[in-house]
Amino acid sequence: MYYNPNIMHPHLKYIVTLLGLIVLVIYGVYATTKSYKEVLAPQPPPAVSVQSVDYVSKIINKMTLEEKIAQMFLAGIYAGDSTKILQNLIEQKKIGSVILMNLNITNQKIYEVTAALQNIATSSGQPMLLISIDQEGGVVSRVKDPQWELTSQTKIKSSLQAYDVAFVRGQELRTSGINVNFAPVLDYITNPSSFLYNRVFRGTKEDATSLGIAMINGYRDAGIAATIKHYPGHDNASVDSHHALPVSQITEENIYEYARVFHDVIDVAAPPMVMTGHVLFPKIDSFYPATLSPVIIGLLRTKLGSYGVIITDDMNMGAITTKFSVEEASKQAVIAGNDILLYVATKEIIDRAYRAVVNAVKDGHISEHRIDSSVHRILSLKKSIQ
Repeated sequence: MYYNPNIMHPHLKYIVTLLGLIVLVIYGVYATTKSYKEVLAPQPPPAVSVQSVDYVSKIINKMTLEEKIAQMFLAGIYAGDSTKILQNLIEQKKIGSVILMNLNITNQKIYEVTAALQNIATSSGQPMLLISIDQEGGVVSRVKDPQWELTSQTKIKSSLQAYDVAFVRGQELRTSGINVNFAPVLDYITNPSSFLYNRVFRGTKEDATSLGIAMINGYRDAGIAATIKHYPGHDNASVDSHHALPVSQITEENIYEYARVFHDVIDVAAPPMVMTGHVLFPKIDSFYPATLSPVIIGLLRTKLGSYGVIITDDMNMGAITTKFSVEEASKQAVIAGNDILLYVATKEIIDRAYRAVVNAVKDGHISEHRIDSSVHRILSLKKSIQ
């Protein structure tokens, strides 16, 4: 059960608030006294103990196929009674992860929303939820409260500042019941006309790499799973993938240099999550964009050594919906190697995508072993950030 701070005795509430401020001050001192060496320290992949493997395997063995596939969906609702619909998805389908949109936090305290969602999951015996948000800072900040840390990536000048921004923001998110942030953005963009220009680091690729590593470490120390995005990256001429499918003429021989920021950040910081991008690379995969491409996700998993959870960008964006049906896209996203499918959509679209994956397994187009491997990574991540 989650404790409701709104029913505390007034004096007790004052004491708790004061203690919280003291804790934040202590954390702030801790953050700002980190050295460059510490904020850029390499992070090896987490050791996987036999006990941890057994714990996760026991949970998976008790799940139905439908429950396992539900763990592979991260849902957001952009219209209507958003929070109530999310609650229904968790209760009825046992969806394993959610993303908070503006509608979820406009008229309610964030903690009240996240606590209610977690209570629905845990009271029915489900694993804890991944509760995510797009809180990049700057133009993409779901929480716009000026008391929050809202520094844009474009304004971050040093690794120490990057760490501090991520650590403070991470504390704010964690205190609010959020455990995943879809940040930082690692696309390397230098064109001011790009739709991503106001969301990315400035400077060289080496600068972007150092700042990305520092932010991931800051989020990690605050108890937040950072998510680097959008692998392997949009190029300077990309159209906005919210509306159409960008195309890049990068070859497989050049993809490593093209995606070098991602490669180097993964190598040093071992981010717990990587988000794939809706970009078509026809010289690498002539049909499927990166999000749906077994070739490109294979490079991410095997050549770049990403051990963590791979999540799609929003599958309801125009780059996908103008080219593929809901059913085709959801099945292909799993076949390609994504662990989690992100849908900011209507409940009906999420239901169709979920059912398509269930049917694909039952029909033999996707193996249950493939599902189990993703669920194992998801549950291992959840255990690491409890």
